[in-house]
Amino acid sequence: MKEPQYPVKFFVFGFFLDFFVRHFYLFLPAVVFAIVGIFAPWAVIASAVLLILDLLLSMFSQMQIMHTLTHDDDPNFAPWRSAMRSENWEENVRSLTEEQIRNSKSDDEDDDEKGDDPNEDEN
Repeated sequence: MKEPQYPVKFFVFGFFLDFFVRHFYLFLPAVVFAIVGIFAPWAVIASAVLLILDLLLSMFSQMQIMHTLTHDDDPNFAPWRSAMRSENWEENVRSLTEEQIRNSKSDDEDDDEKGDDPNEDEN
C-alpha cells in the first residue's frame, strides 16, 4: 500500500502564507521598491532581489515542514503527522485541534478543583 504523501494543497497554502505573511518584512519593502522602480531602475533590481529571497525562504520553510512530516518519529507528533498526511487532512487536523483544546481545558479545570492556590499563605 502506498504511504500517504504531504498534501499539495497544504504545501501551496503554507507557501503563500509564508510568502505574504510570515516574511512580510521582505514582501512589503519589495512592493515599495517596485513602486519606486517606476522612477529609479535600481529599485526594480532591489525589489526583485527581495522577492526572490522571500520566495526561497518560503520554499525552504515548506520543504522543512514536508521533511518533518515524512521523517519525524516522535510519538507525541504521530497524531498530527497522520492527520496532516491523510486524504481528508483538513477535517482531521480540525478535529485533532479541537480535541487538544478540550483536553487542555479539562486539565485546567482539574488543576482548579485541586485547590492549589499559589497565592495562599501557609499560616
